[in-house]
Amino acid sequence: MASGTEAVAGGPPTNDLCSAVAPEALAVGSTLTFTGDNTNATYAGDAEPGTLLDQYPSPNTWHAFTTTACADVTVSYCGTASGWSNVWKLLTTDCPAQTLVNPTTSETTTCGNGNWTFSFSSLPAGTYYLPVPNVGFGQGGGPYSVDVSAATCANAAPENDLCSAVTPEALAVGQTLTFTGDNTNATYAGDAEPGTLLDQYPSPNTWHAFTTSTCADVTVSYCSTASGWSNVWKLLTTDCPAQTLVNPSTSETTTCGNGNWTFSFSSLPAGTYYLPVPNVGFGQGGGPYSVDVSAATCANAAPENDLCSAITPEALAVGQTLTFTGDNTNATYTGDAEPGTLLDQYPSPNTWHAFTTTACADVTVSYCATDSGWSNVWKLLTTDCPAQTLVNPSTMDTTTCSNGNWTFSFGNLPAGTYYLPVPNVGFGQGGGAYSVNVDAVACLPTGEQESTSRISWTVFPNPSSGRVQLSFGNMSGPGTLELLDMAGRVIRSEALQMINGGHVQLDLGRELPVGQYILRLSSASGRQARYVSFH
Repeated sequence: MASGTEAVAGGPPTNDLCSAVAPEALAVGSTLTFTGDNTNATYAGDAEPGTLLDQYPSPNTWHAFTTTACADVTVSYCGTASGWSNVWKLLTTDCPAQTLVNPTTSETTTCGNGNWTFSFSSLPAGTYYLPVPNVGFGQGGGPYSVDVSAATCANAAPENDLCSAVTPEALAVGQTLTFTGDNTNATYAGDAEPGTLLDQYPSPNTWHAFTTSTCADVTVSYCSTASGWSNVWKLLTTDCPAQTLVNPSTSETTTCGNGNWTFSFSSLPAGTYYLPVPNVGFGQGGGPYSVDVSAATCANAAPENDLCSAITPEALAVGQTLTFTGDNTNATYTGDAEPGTLLDQYPSPNTWHAFTTTACADVTVSYCATDSGWSNVWKLLTTDCPAQTLVNPSTMDTTTCSNGNWTFSFGNLPAGTYYLPVPNVGFGQGGGAYSVNVDAVACLPTGEQESTSRISWTVFPNPSSGRVQLSFGNMSGPGTLELLDMAGRVIRSEALQMINGGHVQLDLGRELPVGQYILRLSSASGRQARYVSFH
């Protein structure tokens, strides 16, 4: 790319002031050619008072360029007529000139005409101004052509020299990320917060980062790096600059055949983590590297339903059974209950399940399908999460389950969403793999729900195979017994003669499908109903 300026007839050139020039983009690998004529250049406005250009005032024209990355920049007067023996071998970063950038090298041997060539090593990205002086005395002035070229920084810090410059990569369970780089020219500045471990032992570091979305067992391995990296940071950090460190669960040099380090982090929570790769020198590590970071399923991870807030309630319709299965071996307690509530007073690690009903239902929870020994369970439901408002059961027993586990029921449970905690109390009283059945039947019709204060007849056994015994308390006289299905349809009806304190044997139907039914007894004193189950 070339740029040029022309003088206004009889006046100074258009680039007589640095403030009048527009910087041109200078990319690595490219050259800008600045041309002009400073015959009528002036000095006014070129430099801040007291600075070098002010101490040696010369009429100057100006050019400017902008780089977007570190570059080795060379300025050459080879294309200018010989005799320009006195030029400004510098750049300035401001206008008027105040802050000067001196060259790394300057010489007159490259140009065949003896003009100057000067270079700036590892010039940071930015905008720079180049003054072209007219010193007269046969040492320079008039038409000129100046080449400004940019090359890749020979000693540039790597792109991942700062952790703030890296973009975390997603690390999924079962996946391995390979981080490669070269920290030969890494720097330390900005790596760690003052007073932290990385600050106490400052080493030039490059950085890599990864993000996990679930708990993972993470392993970092230097096996693919040349042997001799005996001193590495065996840690991760969760912030940048480094402040909060995560130490490994294990670290060893036996897995890698070349004696390099492998270190692992057990049950690393989901999040973003930064990995520093130090250049400690002394033959202990530094230069090109390749680091593998792999993730496996947490061996001791809490189950997905460890928090009630993490579960999606399932629909429980009348006549339906939900089977909740899981394993609460690694369950935790955190976040399960509001402070001061029952679950908070007796904290146990819990897993959670939830169901939603759309109508009144009699709901039964059964641990019959769980291994025997679950003698201590939460016989309740909660309507909120974390647990605060508890719903206690209407009945509970350990006789329904043949293995002695608990069954508990909630009569006339209003439509809504309910949470069921499954505790791991240990001590051989429960914990591990489980299967819990939750079923719903229609609420008894209004006016037929039985009250414990007025129970006057009983059915035994319940559940039964169909043959039952009805015992009458203080009831006597004629009555009608009806067997209804859960839809309220009468399946069977027969007249009874009740005797105070007596009982009667009935075969209600061995051919009926297994399930729950309603047994309704009507007499002169009113109507009462009970649930019966046939198996």
